[in-house]
Amino acid sequence: MLYPRGYQLKNVAVRHNQSAKHRYYSILKLQMLLMIAVTFATAFFNWVWAYSALIGGLIYLIPHSYSAFKHFRSPADVTAGVALAQVYTGQIWKMSLMVVGFVAAFLLIDDLSGFSLFATLMLLQIVNFVLQSSSKKIF
Repeated sequence: MLYPRGYQLKNVAVRHNQSAKHRYYSILKLQMLLMIAVTFATAFFNWVWAYSALIGGLIYLIPHSYSAFKHFRSPADVTAGVALAQVYTGQIWKMSLMVVGFVAAFLLIDDLSGFSLFATLMLLQIVNFVLQSSSKKIF
């Protein structure tokens, strides 16, 4: 059977997009479980540390989840220029949401542990970096 020109290339792009989507969402799920574990572990010592860790994790996860949703909802067969523009737009929104999260956390919450907040945020960032750079399948 003869396929139209570009058919196989489009299917490869769609499969790659689905693979990347599954990998990224798997990492986000793992990071959410890690955030919950850190929150429960710190709750045994101090409630301020626990909700600060939770807030730090949410400041990290909400913008990253939004960025992934915006990125992966677009079709896989867009041009390189459009894909690059979408990535830049997603990064700008991600940074903006993180800034809003930090401002809201420090202005609205009186008793906040900055160390727990930033430690959880950095832990999730390091986990993201390690898992994204590894060549192994996550789940």
